[in-house]
Amino acid sequence: MTKSNTQPEEFAPAIHRLAFVFVLAVVAWAMTAGRVAAQTGPVMRVEEDWELRLDQPASIKTAPQLETVISPFASAENLFARTTWNYREFPDFVPGGMQLQAWQGSQILAQTNFGSNDLSTVSETVTWTQQVSTDGTLLVFKIKDGQSTTWGNFGGSTLTLLGVVNLDNLDSYSTDVSVENSGISFGANRVQLLQINEVRRYGPGDVLLETDSSPKLVYPTE
Repeated sequence: MTKSNTQPEEFAPAIHRLAFVFVLAVVAWAMTAGRVAAQTGPVMRVEEDWELRLDQPASIKTAPQLETVISPFASAENLFARTTWNYREFPDFVPGGMQLQAWQGSQILAQTNFGSNDLSTVSETVTWTQQVSTDGTLLVFKIKDGQSTTWGNFGGSTLTLLGVVNLDNLDSYSTDVSVENSGISFGANRVQLLQINEVRRYGPGDVLLETDSSPKLVYPTE
């Protein structure tokens, strides 16, 4: 897949202090790459329900550390969101909490943080929904409906990044991109499970087009 060579022209805070504005000329993708046969219209929003089950985390080592990815396209070569869990990465490494990042290729466009506590509860389960959506002009990455012992309830406006991308739909979205680019980066022995439990595709007017309830295992790898 060919990367767009157009770089963001401007970054500035939006009305919401944790939003970003960037302008990209998106190259033409094969819009059928991520299409599900059951769909009856263009995909405008995708939601992935994630689950993390811990074994014995070690706060003194900031372990485990993991990352999850979502992209509006059938590849993470161009534009995608990445969330780091149990650490914040930019501008400098800070243990604990989480950081939602927007990337274009190898360039980070923006980031927003939530929480500062380290994972430290034995057998803790963390759940959240990872979302990407477009209205044809504005592309939004979001973490929402998060629940955990360490961070309590999290997500929503505090973990949202948005920008002008002029993308008509998300028909090229592929769950495989999320699975293949996510994983445990440190302390995998302290994790029991990381997986996507359900994926939902929505059309215009928030009409539910398709639900995939088959679990997608990220860790342990089969």
